[in-house]
Amino acid sequence: MVNPKKRINYGSVDPAAAREIFIRHALVQGEFETKLTVINENRALIAELEALEARTRRRDILIDEQALYDFYDRILPPEIHSGAHFERWYRSLDDPEILRLTREKLIQQDSAPVDADAFPTQWRQQGLTLPLDYHFDPASEDDGVTLNIPLALLPQIDARRCEWLVPGLLEEKVLALIKSLPKSLRKNFVPAPDFARAACQSMTIYDGDLRDSLAAALKRMTGVEVHRDDWGDTLPRHLRMRYLVRDARGKPLASGRNLQALRDQLAGKVKQQKQRRKKPTVEKDNLKDWDFGELPAYIEQKESGYTIRRYPALCREGERVALRLFDTEEEARQAMPGGLRRLIRYRLKQEIRYLDRNLPDIARLCLQFSAIGSCQALKDDIIEAAIQYAFLDGVEQLPRNSSDFNALFDERHGHFVETANAIATTLGEILPRHLDISKAIKGNIPLSQIEACAEIRSQLDALVHPGFLIETPRQWLGEIPRYLEAITIRLEKLQQHPDRDRMRRVEIAPLVEHLEKLDQRRIAQDPRLTEYRWLLEELRVSLFAQQLGTKQKVSPKRLDRIWRE
Repeated sequence: MVNPKKRINYGSVDPAAAREIFIRHALVQGEFETKLTVINENRALIAELEALEARTRRRDILIDEQALYDFYDRILPPEIHSGAHFERWYRSLDDPEILRLTREKLIQQDSAPVDADAFPTQWRQQGLTLPLDYHFDPASEDDGVTLNIPLALLPQIDARRCEWLVPGLLEEKVLALIKSLPKSLRKNFVPAPDFARAACQSMTIYDGDLRDSLAAALKRMTGVEVHRDDWGDTLPRHLRMRYLVRDARGKPLASGRNLQALRDQLAGKVKQQKQRRKKPTVEKDNLKDWDFGELPAYIEQKESGYTIRRYPALCREGERVALRLFDTEEEARQAMPGGLRRLIRYRLKQEIRYLDRNLPDIARLCLQFSAIGSCQALKDDIIEAAIQYAFLDGVEQLPRNSSDFNALFDERHGHFVETANAIATTLGEILPRHLDISKAIKGNIPLSQIEACAEIRSQLDALVHPGFLIETPRQWLGEIPRYLEAITIRLEKLQQHPDRDRMRRVEIAPLVEHLEKLDQRRIAQDPRLTEYRWLLEELRVSLFAQQLGTKQKVSPKRLDRIWRE
């Protein structure tokens, strides 16, 4: 009677076939569970080389399965066809190292040398060390390099640094970037592989922005200028860093290749984690003077198993000053001036009381400003701007300790009142012109002038608004009366030549749109954006009131170049 479900030892039926199956599946493919050290160490070495292949995106390092089969086939006796037989045979050997695999045995003889250091397994940045994973499968979502990020560290990861990837992939990425250029530019960098190699040799990895560094390298070699938006954005998946964010227990939360999108997606969880975090002792509230010691460049803290670097700075919180730790050096740099101004203000109580009553023509200025904001808001803006101009402008290094703070205050204190008076005097030229223009573009406006007046209204709102004084650099504040005079001249010309105004408005519109997408505070904090913003006003003078002259040469082409940079 035949029993189809009864299990029998296949070795007794076909020993040769059973032996082949055992070697191929148990030893080569690793399906055999054993405590034999040599077998497990062989498997670990094979896994290491497989990982190296994934890191280097190669399939020519590890010998193939047939070569590994041949290795075991040469050594095992004919009667070995099961795990039990194998272990008994191995323990009886005089030379237990006979089955030992080495890197030399496992690496293909004609394989090109491998620089494993060019594909590091750890990511280092500002004192942080995070694991990197590699996967080689172009069809897979996780193809390429993955940076594992604990949620607590998500705000600190430097996206610009990540653009460089790892040294072993840099040349391939640079080549892909060159190939992404429009044909009119790409033809200047042929053969592209040679230019990619030369560019990588001339650049310092992780120094600044990759695309800016590459553009500079190509310009040095050819004289041809590549602008920021000339680069294509269709790079292969593996040439863009993948980010995997994990919670405190290591559980994956989200992944993707757009770091800012992940930050936006997980902003709520990051905020919750910050709120649960024990408040560092270095942070202080309601400061009135510099009585808290020196501010170090950064402070390192243990969190989620990592040493996290954060950056202390003074900041303004409403009407108060606080000492806070910021996730990035850039955030700390942007917060520090506001905190310093408020701390300086506490020392100027007597001078501020005097100015409150004696600012030149302040009653009339408040009346003219009333449609924009309150009188107190205008006075506060004058004081804030005067502190910035008198105490902080031109300071190479903001104070980080009480001695430097005191020295700065003592050195510049005498200029404060006269600076505030000068600002008020300039306001006496700005606000009447602003009021006259505001009246001129209200009411019944001819149809041919409606679009121009709407554009002028936007310009006025950007020039004069609550807080505009502190947002306006000193060297540009005195130019605002000229910009307002240029608007007056433009309005006079608009009545006679609306079509001419429309042509110039079309010319400037794309340049204006760039700024309309940005917050005024961000513009004020970025030197290049600040330059662009005020040169745009100079361009308006050049186009609509050329007789007034410009502070420096300006053209749409120059502004476009600054924006690209």
